[in-house]
Amino acid sequence: MGVLKRKQGIFLIVVTCLMYAVAYLGRLSYAANKIAIGESLGVMETALRGLVESFLFFAYGLGQVLNVFLARWYHPKFAVTIGMLVTGACNFLMTVVTDLSAMNVIWMINGAAQSVFWCNLLNVQSKFLSKKQIGACIITNGFSYCFGTCAIYGLSAIFIAINWRITFYIVSALSLAIAALWFFTVHSAERAEKVPDPDEIRVLETDEPAQENKTKLITPYFALILCFALLVAVVNSGVRDGSITYMPTLMNESFGMDMSLANVVVVGLAIISMFGVFAAKAVTKKIRGYLIVQGVTLVLISAVLFASLFAYRSRATVAFVLLFAVVTCLIYGVSNIVTSLIPFGMKKYANVGGISALLDAFCYVGSTVATYAFGALRDAHGWQAVLILITALSLACGVITIVGGLLARKNPITKEVF
Repeated sequence: MGVLKRKQGIFLIVVTCLMYAVAYLGRLSYAANKIAIGESLGVMETALRGLVESFLFFAYGLGQVLNVFLARWYHPKFAVTIGMLVTGACNFLMTVVTDLSAMNVIWMINGAAQSVFWCNLLNVQSKFLSKKQIGACIITNGFSYCFGTCAIYGLSAIFIAINWRITFYIVSALSLAIAALWFFTVHSAERAEKVPDPDEIRVLETDEPAQENKTKLITPYFALILCFALLVAVVNSGVRDGSITYMPTLMNESFGMDMSLANVVVVGLAIISMFGVFAAKAVTKKIRGYLIVQGVTLVLISAVLFASLFAYRSRATVAFVLLFAVVTCLIYGVSNIVTSLIPFGMKKYANVGGISALLDAFCYVGSTVATYAFGALRDAHGWQAVLILITALSLACGVITIVGGLLARKNPITKEVF
C-alpha cells in the first residue's frame, strides 16, 4: 500500500489541522463564555458552572474507551463528518436553552461526538502519509489545539460584551463547513493515486510480521509501563484543562481583570504553548525516553507553580501571568508526547487510532475530575488551595513517572516505545 503524493499529503495535513482546531472551538466554546452564561442564567457557583464541562469530558472519555476497540472498524470519513455535524448542532442548541440542566445534556452529547475526532485524525494520517510527513504531523497536531484555543478565546474576548451567543453561532457555522471539507478531502485521498513510501515504513496490519510484533507488545511488563503513561495523561490533562478552563475566572475574581482581557490572556497563553509543542519534539530527539522527559517536565511544572503561589498571594498580576505562560508551555509539551509521539511510536506494533484513543480517554478522566473538583475546591477554600493542589499533583506525578521511565529502559520494546 502506498501513500499520497507530496502536495496531496500536505493538503491533507492542513485539513486535519483545521478539522481539529475547529473541533476545539466546538469543545471550548462553553468554557470561554462560562461566566457570561452563568450570569445570564443566574448561576453563580463556580462548581455548577464547571459541571457542564465535566459532562462533556465524561462523555468524551467514555467515547474514547469505546474507540480503543472500535477505531479500526468504522470509517473515518463518515465518523468525523457526522461528529462535526453533531458538534455544530450542539453549539447552536446552547444558544436556545435557558436551563443549566439542559446544557449539561447537550454538552454531554457534544462530548460523545467529539470523542471520534482525534483517533480518526491519527488513523487517516497514519494511513495516507509518509514517515516524513507523519513527523510533521506531530507538530501540526499540537498546533491544532493551540490554534483552536486561541480562536475560541479570541472570539469570546470580542463578542462576550455584546452577546455570548454570537460565538456559538460562529462555531456552529464553522463546524458545518469543516464537516464538508473533511468528507471531500478524505474521499479524494482514498481515490488518489498512491506512490511508494520513500522510507518504506508502512506495514499492513494483515501481514504476519505485524501480527507477531503486536503479540509481543501486549505483555504484563508492557502493561505496567503503560500505566505510567496513563498516569501522566490523567494528571497533565487535569492540570491543563483545569487551569486553562478557570484562568479567566481566576484572573477576574483574584486580580480584578475584565473578562474580555482575561480571555485575551488565555489567547496569549495558547500562543506561547506552541513553543512547548516544538520543544517536546526537539527534546525527545536529544533525550531518548518519553517517560523520563515527561517526568522531569512535570517536576519543572511543579516548581514554576510553586513560584506562582507567591505571585498570587502578592497579587503580582504580570509575574503570575508570565509564570503561567511557562507552565502552559511545559504542559502542552507533555500533552504532545502523550497524544502524538507515543501513539505514532507504536505504529509498527498496533493500531495508532486505538492507542491514541486509550491515551486520550485517560486524558479526559483527568479533565472530567479537574473541571468539577477545582471549581468545588475554589468554592470551599479559594483559588490558592487549587494552586497548591495542582503543584502537589504535578510534583508527585513527575517523580513517579521518572521511576517509570527508568523501569521502561529494562525491556527492549518498552524502551523503544516509552
